[in-house]
Amino acid sequence: MAEGASSRADAGGGVIGLWSRRRLWLALAAALGAGACAPRLEEEALVPPEVGLRDLRLERPGVFEQELLVRLRLVNRAAAPLEVRGLRFRLSVNGEPLGTGVSERRLRIPPLAARELEGRLFVPTAALLDRLLRLAEVGGVRYRLEGEVLVRRRGGLRPLPFASEAELVPLRPARGNGRRTPGD
Repeated sequence: MAEGASSRADAGGGVIGLWSRRRLWLALAAALGAGACAPRLEEEALVPPEVGLRDLRLERPGVFEQELLVRLRLVNRAAAPLEVRGLRFRLSVNGEPLGTGVSERRLRIPPLAARELEGRLFVPTAALLDRLLRLAEVGGVRYRLEGEVLVRRRGGLRPLPFASEAELVPLRPARGNGRRTPGD
């Protein structure tokens, strides 16, 4: 008799266990479904910031390499804040590479706002002298700044690519009035 009671208890436990397993599978499927959608929503919210060059200054001269202090402006055009954890970049002048740089600065950029960030640009001395000598021939300076902003997201850091270009036109004397104006 003891054996028969034991088999009935197992059978009853099996029915209860079946319902518990179904609930567990349903809960697991719902959690995975929600988790699968979350990264897509987060990815859509990521908008790369606009990055522009504000200033360049010689920070540490050297025989083989120059270190320049670079001030960059980052503009967050997204509706969500951007948690910047650093950036890496390359600067080209008149179509030729000048140097590479980094910034380890952290900052939070609110939605639809701009912040400035400092970084270091490392330029080989020969490249800097070459670009300076060519300025007289070219008559203006076109530069391209490109790289990646590292932002904090769930699960670690995510690089967001950026690129910007601008041209500096030297002031030339205006004809007749003695005032200086941008190039003709």
